[in-house]
Amino acid sequence: MTDAVIVSTARTGLAKSWRGALNMTHGATLGAHVVRAAVERAKIDPSEVEDVIMGCALPEGTTGGNVARQIALRAGLPVTTAGTTINRFCSSGLQAIALAAQRVIVDGVPVTVAGGIESISCVQQELNQHMFEDPWLLEHKPAIYMSMLETAENVAKRYRIPREKQDEYGVRSQQRAAAAQAAGKFADEIVPFTTLMGVADKNSGRLSTREVTLSADEGIRPDTTVEAIAKIKPAIPGGVVAAGNASQFSDGASACAVMDAKLAEKRGLRPLGIFRGFAVAGCEPDEMGIGPVFAVPRLLERAGLKMDDIGLWEVNEAFAVQVIGRGRALRGDLSFRAMVRPRRLDQSHSILKPEGVTRTVGGFSRVRILMAEKPPPRRQVIPPPISSPSLLVGSGSRTASPTIAIPAALMPRATPAPAISREDSLAARASWKMVCVDGSIPTLASSTNETGMRSL
Repeated sequence: MTDAVIVSTARTGLAKSWRGALNMTHGATLGAHVVRAAVERAKIDPSEVEDVIMGCALPEGTTGGNVARQIALRAGLPVTTAGTTINRFCSSGLQAIALAAQRVIVDGVPVTVAGGIESISCVQQELNQHMFEDPWLLEHKPAIYMSMLETAENVAKRYRIPREKQDEYGVRSQQRAAAAQAAGKFADEIVPFTTLMGVADKNSGRLSTREVTLSADEGIRPDTTVEAIAKIKPAIPGGVVAAGNASQFSDGASACAVMDAKLAEKRGLRPLGIFRGFAVAGCEPDEMGIGPVFAVPRLLERAGLKMDDIGLWEVNEAFAVQVIGRGRALRGDLSFRAMVRPRRLDQSHSILKPEGVTRTVGGFSRVRILMAEKPPPRRQVIPPPISSPSLLVGSGSRTASPTIAIPAALMPRATPAPAISREDSLAARASWKMVCVDGSIPTLASSTNETGMRSL
């Protein structure tokens, strides 16, 4: 069987939307910067790249018009290189990499480039809202148009996750990111990018531009404390989700080179990771944060692995409440589990900004997660990591339809455990620290408002 390997990665820093370095950069220019760098780092000839697959949660305006094809040309790849843009909203970038790997495995494509891009600054306020809602869905499944903020509040209430726990996780996430940045952990990922940034005069509102170079993530706050963020008002009066326990809006782009493992070996390229699987699962849209509870076991069963075989988890989300809830459900508090490369909450994703809540991008951040899963030093031996981000099915300036599918994907090489039976899989589900009110085990069918799950 052909293996698909990732041989290089490149990304921009995360820039604050509207007020950051990338607030006037065209999507094609932004994406071309990282695609060009990924190709150069892989030491491959541009003419070898058959396809460029880019994920984008908001493929309109500056990131519209099949932006992947524009990026390929802008990056200096020949006209013979194709391009396609994929939208699975918050998991768009990860889906792009999965598609690239599957093309290598199934279609025998030697070399592809995949990644994600998002320009919240240039697109979010200009979305096409014409005929946004379907009458039948409004009558039968109105929660499909519920905002992510509302679904996060639902998760907090149903699984009894207090504000204090969310704030603690938000602070710990910032502290980990600050420590990693200070130690230079992100330096080899980021390709510095020089561009023009728009600056508005606070008094007159007049817009001017200045040249800036983005060489680091803009959203890290080393001085964050629990006491400080506890004073931030919740986004919804009486709620628990606030800016201190949710991630910011960001612009950015990332890309990686995916190729045939034998070709990489022939050229002496050491893989950063080997694609091992991808799974999705649906859940009720009014509690999109619990989706990985169903997708992770599906992926593990197909890969012949068990929970204890996984040494590094990436539960990367827009809200701390989702990370905590999933950790409880998937047998153990993952937010406290030791990580080789811990990530911060504000490198999560989203495409919606409820009042008072800031989050980052969908197309880009999924790729950034994968980039951090590089092989540890040879002296460290850990089982394969899993990435389990959530997805969106729609967005708008005031509302965003919640998650209906969750991928848990991209596991670097490991010696597979013996295949497990369906009975073993069901037994594993029975051990989850989450049950329905009636005592039954959570299933796709029971993930509903009416059933009402609660944590133990």
